[in-house]
Formats: sequence, C-alpha cells, structure tokens
Amino acid sequence: MELEATPTALEFGALFVGERATKNFLISNQGRISTQAVVEIDSAAFRADATAVSLAPGESRRIGVTYSPVEAADDRGTLGVRAAGADRKIALSGRGVERLFEAEPTLDLGSVRVGESSTLPLQLRSLAALDLELSLELRGSEAFTTGSPKVGLPAGAAIEVPVTFAPAEPWAAHAVLEISACTDCPRARVQLIGEGLGRALRVAPNPIEFGPVAYYVSRSQDVHLRNEGNETIAFAPVELEGSDAFSIATPALVDLAPGESTTLQLRFRPRALGPLQATLHFRADDSRILSSVPVRGDGGGPILSVEPGVLDFGTQPIGRSVERSFLLRNSGQPVPVAIRSVRIEGPDAGVFSVGAFEPDVRDMGSAVPIRFQGERAGTFEARAVVTTNDRWQPHFEVVLAARALAGAGCEIMAIPGVLHFGQVAVNRRDERQVLLVNNGTSECVVWDVGIDPAGSSLFRLATQPADTVVVGPGESLPLVVRFDSQGTNGQLVRGGLRYSYGAFGRQPARVALDAVTTDIRIGTDPSSFAFGQVPVGAASVRRVRVTNESATWLLPGSIALAAGGSSTMHLLPGSTVVPEDFPAGAFFDVDLAFTPTRGGFERSQVELTFDVFEADPDVTRIDAWGEGVACGEDCAWPRAICPDEVTVVARQPATLVGRGVHPLNSSLSCSWRVVAEPDHAGSRIEEPAVCTTEFRPKIVGSYEVELLVHDAQGRADTCTTLVHATPPGGLWIETVWEPAEDVRMLLLHDAAGQSSNREAWTGSGLRCVTAMCHSDAASCTSDDWDAPGRNDDPICWVAAQPTTMYRAPPETLYIEAPAVDHLYHLGIHYNLYYGYPAPPPPYVDASVRIFCGGHLRHSIQDRFLALDELIVVGSIAYDATGACSLAQSSVRIPDL
Repeated sequence: MELEATPTALEFGALFVGERATKNFLISNQGRISTQAVVEIDSAAFRADATAVSLAPGESRRIGVTYSPVEAADDRGTLGVRAAGADRKIALSGRGVERLFEAEPTLDLGSVRVGESSTLPLQLRSLAALDLELSLELRGSEAFTTGSPKVGLPAGAAIEVPVTFAPAEPWAAHAVLEISACTDCPRARVQLIGEGLGRALRVAPNPIEFGPVAYYVSRSQDVHLRNEGNETIAFAPVELEGSDAFSIATPALVDLAPGESTTLQLRFRPRALGPLQATLHFRADDSRILSSVPVRGDGGGPILSVEPGVLDFGTQPIGRSVERSFLLRNSGQPVPVAIRSVRIEGPDAGVFSVGAFEPDVRDMGSAVPIRFQGERAGTFEARAVVTTNDRWQPHFEVVLAARALAGAGCEIMAIPGVLHFGQVAVNRRDERQVLLVNNGTSECVVWDVGIDPAGSSLFRLATQPADTVVVGPGESLPLVVRFDSQGTNGQLVRGGLRYSYGAFGRQPARVALDAVTTDIRIGTDPSSFAFGQVPVGAASVRRVRVTNESATWLLPGSIALAAGGSSTMHLLPGSTVVPEDFPAGAFFDVDLAFTPTRGGFERSQVELTFDVFEADPDVTRIDAWGEGVACGEDCAWPRAICPDEVTVVARQPATLVGRGVHPLNSSLSCSWRVVAEPDHAGSRIEEPAVCTTEFRPKIVGSYEVELLVHDAQGRADTCTTLVHATPPGGLWIETVWEPAEDVRMLLLHDAAGQSSNREAWTGSGLRCVTAMCHSDAASCTSDDWDAPGRNDDPICWVAAQPTTMYRAPPETLYIEAPAVDHLYHLGIHYNLYYGYPAPPPPYVDASVRIFCGGHLRHSIQDRFLALDELIVVGSIAYDATGACSLAQSSVRIPDL
C-alpha cells in the first residue's frame, strides 16, 4: 500500500491559553486500490477534523488539526495515519502561554468626512504582576494611526491608547492593530473600522485615447462615470477644453447617488491631420473639480471594408478543391493596418480553410484566399472572421457558401461531338455553338471549360462561362466557339473544346475543333430570310438565291439549319442538297418555312456547306427571322389536313395521305418532313413533295411527321401526325453511334467459335457482318445457318454514309425465326473513320437495343476508345416463348 502523509511535522508555536489555531496535513493514496485510512492523535491538546478517511487510487484529502492549549506549558503529540500495510507519523508541537494583558477586540471609529479626523481611546488592562512594554503595529488602511509604536503598561494597571481615523477616500476602511509584550509572545489583535464620508468620481478610461481616425470620419467612445463615494454627486456642466475635433454627444449629466454609474459619449471627428488633444473637466455643483481627464486622438486613419461580403463557391463536384479570395481594403489614410488573424467559424467550418495571405493592408488591399473542398454531397455554410489591429474596426465577417454535388447519374453529351467550322474566309470571324446536354438522371456540374491548346489565338470562347455550371437532367449548357480566320488560304487549323463534368478526377472530355482558311465567297440574295409578321398557327415560305461569287469550282455540299435556332423554322425537303455542280457564277434557290406557334420574334440560321477539299468544307450562314402575330379578319391562309396516327413495323412503309384547302380555292403544293424521331434514327421521306407519300421508319419508336401546304404567295399551313414503329417478331437488333464514324454489327452463330476468340470474328463461316449488306433487307452471311431457307438466317439494313459529320443513321439485324438450341454472339466494330485525313476522334459512343418476340429486352451503351476495336456485347439465348436473355461480355479485341 503506497500511503503518504505530509508534512512530517506540524508546529503551532506559542498560543494564548483558551485560544485555538488550526493547521492542515495531506493524505495521498498513491496505490492502485481504494483504501480506508484511520487517523489517531495521542495528545488531548490536539484534535483532527476526521478520524477515518476513504481514498480512491490517486486521491488526496486535506485534514485539519486544531491546537487548543489549556495551560501554560509545552504540548507535544504524535498523529498516526494507519491503513492496510501502511503506518505514517506526523509530529505535533505547541506552547500554551498565559495572557499578560487584555484589549477590546474591535474599535469602531464611526463615519468621518473626508479631510477631517476622529480619535478614540483603546483600553488596555494588565493581567501580569510586572510592568510591560507593549509593541503596537498597524496593518491595513493608512487612514488609521496611533501615537507611538511602543507603550508602557504598569503591573495590574489599565491605560488608554489613542487611535486616530483620518479618511482620504469616501468609503469604508479597515485595519488590524497587533499588540505584543515580547518578540516571541503571541500577539493580541484589535479590529479597527471606520467610514470616510464624501464624493469620489471614478472615470474610465483615463486617459481617453481615440487613436488614428480617418479624416472627416466620426468615431464615438463611451466614457463611464461611477460615484464611488458615499454622498450624491450633483454635476455642473461638463467642460471640454482643447481641440474642437472633440465634442460631447451626451446631454447634461444627472445626479449620481453613491454606487451609481452613468455614461458620457465623446465624439472625435478630425478635420486636420496629426495629433489632436483636449481635456475633459468634471465639476460638482459647488464648482469643485471632481476629475480632469486627458483626451487624445490622431487625425488620419484607415477606413476598412471587405469585398465581397459573401464568398460563394457555387456548386462543385465532391473532392474538387477550389480557391476564392476576398479583399480587405483601406480607403482612408495610408496608415499601418494589419490583419491579426483569420479563422473559420460556423457549422461547416471543416470544409473551408484559410490560405497564406499578406497581413499588411496595402494601398490595393490584402487578398485573403479561402479554399473549399466538399467530401460529401450537400450545402455548406460558414463565415470567415477577420481580426485587425484597428481599434475602431477590429473585426469583419465574410459569409462562406458552397454546395458539393456527387457525379452519380450525371452524363453529359456534346452536340455536336466534333465541331467543323469548315472554310472561313481570311480575316473573317465565324461562331459556332456546342450544346452540352445532360442525358443523365441527376444534376451535372460542368467545370474547367476552355480551349485546347490553352491560349489559342484562333479558337476561343465568345463568352467564358462561370467556373462551374449546374446542368439539370434534360437541360443543356450552350457554348459559343469563335474562330478568327488568319493566315494563308487552305491552312488547316485544329483545336479542342475542353470540359470536365460529373465526378471529380475523371478525364476531361473534349470536342475536336477544326477550320480551314479560304478565299471562297458565297453571295445570297436577299441576304436573309425575312418573313415579317405571320399569323400564329399559319406558315410562310421564303426563298433565297445562293450564288458562287468566287473563282473556285465547288463540290456538292449540304444545307441544314444551324443548331440552337428557332424550332418554328424548317427547310422544305427540296432545299436540303446543293446541285452536284456548282461552278463559279452558278446559283440555286433555298426555301425556308416559318410556322410560329406563339406571338413574338423568332430567329434561326441556315448553314450551306460547300466541299472544297475532301474533309474541309466551307460553311455560309443565312440569317432568318419572323414574328408570330394574331390572325386578323382578312386572313386568307390555307389549311393543312393530316391523316390519323399510323402504326407500322419498323423498316416497313407507312402510307401518308395529306391534303390542303384554301379559302380562295388557290392551288396548293405539299411538302412532308420528319420533325421528331428517336435519337439517331435518321429517317427521311423518300418523296416529300407530293400530298400522298410513303414513310419507312428505320428503328423502333414514335415519329412525328409534318405536312406543309403553301400557295404561290408563300402563305402556308402545317399539321402533324404520328407514326408508331413497332419491332417485328423474332430477333431484332438496332445499333446507333456518335460521332458519325462507321460502326458495323457482327453476329456469330454459336458454332462459329468462342466469342473471345479473334479468329471466330474474322472467319468466313456462320458470321453475319452488316458491311456485307448492299441493299435493305439483304442477307449478311454467305452460309445457311440452321434449317434450309432464310427464315432462320440473319438479314440486315445497311446504314448509308452520313450526310453530316456528327451522326450516322442506324444499322439493324433481323432473324425472323431464331434458333432456340444455341447461342448468338453479338459484337460491334469501329472500323472506318470518315474524317480522313484528319485524325479520328478520341472515342465513339455506341448504343445497342435488342428486341425479342416484339418486345425490348436489353439496352446496352458502350464506348470505343480506338479505331478497329471490337466490343463483344454478349451472347443471346432465344427461347420458344419469344423471350431472350443476354449474357454481357467484357471482352474487347483491338486491331480487328
């Protein structure tokens, strides 16, 4: 048992018989278990406060020992502390002394006005049989005095010692008069009390320091007054002597009772630079000065402000570290001001941090960087608290706000995937739009949008978007890319539009950019499609003549509406392809229709593409605008009449019977077009310029076709009807991709070999390749697969070479009566790049849909990362009920 008792001895010294004195000792349990200690003393002159103590491990207890002498003699004893396995001893000693004299314990000298005095006698009576010389010593307030430090007391006699109280302050005073008969004798103590009467004004602060204050800026400071006397103070008017830059803002002071406080407001507004001073005088109503306080200030100080007051980090992807800065600015005099500290406070302080900053606030201010990095999804709020060394503006707060977003369910697609400016005349500027469309199911954060290579002088963004932009599902972010054509004719310029989205850390996406400088000149007459006012619900057609004004023979190109224009305008089907020959001086006409659906101004652009080099087209744009208005009483516009909805099997013809009526019985012309279709369907109406025509939808889904009827004056009307394309029975497979490179489907009979085997895909037997299709509904294999006849052999519909550089039409495979006793292995192959001689894009996205028994069973998306790569989609098992299953594969075969 580790038990300690300290000190080892308690010495009480001399003590008058009948008095008491107490001292303490400490017991400590330094062991590992609790213990019960017993305290015993072997002398009756000493007594302990406790005789038993319980101590936990590490616990200590302080115990008092009282000495009470009963006779004039030396007293000694031993204090023992016992516990299990331990016994500690403390020596005790003291000496009882007979009292030689006696004195009153307390002398009250009463209340005395400050500046006056009062004397009372203190009686001392001898108890000894011999003469005594007593020593007098005062401890405490200096307001008490005695006549002499020593006094004689004859044996058996009594004397009076005069005690004087002369207060200097108006409050209670206390002292102790200690009287002793010898050096080693116990001292008798007499308590002296008294109270000074008077007025005492305490002023704080004193002196009053304003420090540096900006020129013509007003600062106020409270001056606190307290009556610390015991008489009421009645004030005379406060006086301010010195510089007129100081003024008193408080009305006349009220009377202050003892202990009461009040506040005076003092104002400093310097109108000169340099040190300024004054004195504030407080007088009582009898004109006596209660206090005079110096007042000092310096003309010329800072005016601090923080910009911005709210530091918004916007929406950031989880894990991305972003830095923003706020500025502490001094718009006053250039005096030294420093930032002492910047700390982050608030519920989300942990996601913000303070970067290194210059503490001295210079002329342009000191920028304080704050960094945000969210590790979870949600909104975050905190505040940056700035502490300065300026007494008048000691701290500022900047609100911090941010949001972190996860990348799950976010999928951005760039439209177009490759941006071709074509040929742009030297010293001309052309602008094109790229849409970043969110095809996912949740919000997308898009950031780090820029042009590669960085600092390109030819490609640039017309407007730089914010650091981060949130794009909701189905929404898009428009980006306008500008090309300033410079250099020599025929120069090919490449670049890239870079952007990041979704989860932080993924590889940035890129839209390839290219343009060619040219001397080509294309004329348009008129220079635009000006429709003017057209009744809402009606339509109008305008024509522009396009002329080759350059000296160059142009190759066939295409005509299309620019992305981002009004959906109320469309090209008539006969105006979508330029003539095969377009020599210098030749011309052709373009017809555009405007069908307003609401009142207001609408605009669009028509793009004419002329191929001068194989992969470097020249593009001319023609503006178009019109205004939708309400139809008046004199409207003589035709009315289009469309057939009811039609349902047809995909790739089979649907007959469309349309017509129009005119209020003046004028002759009408018909024009059909596809206005809405499944993504990448690429369907068109083969004979669009007749009232009754056929339409073959290329893939499964719903299509909206529009009929436009117009008279010779361009007055027109439209109507629409729906065509629903359904899958046939059996096995039907569709593939679409983007950009418009060449992707082909391959289907293997199970007997052709393992799907992971390169030779199975390159062999000639039991293999279907859509590239072998030279017409619609053609066989794609040279072998008879299962039973005799074509019912169980695959056939395909081939995708024509794309007419734009962005999207290719789909390819389809079909088996009317699939076998149920073996598997079919499906692959897709990226085997040709249409952009030659330019390099291929960094990836091609492909989508495959598998229908069995007339129902969609599987939908797969994947991405080609290299030319000539084969992606093994998986193995299809067809059953007798018309259902099927797909065992997806992760196999990729390069350089097939």
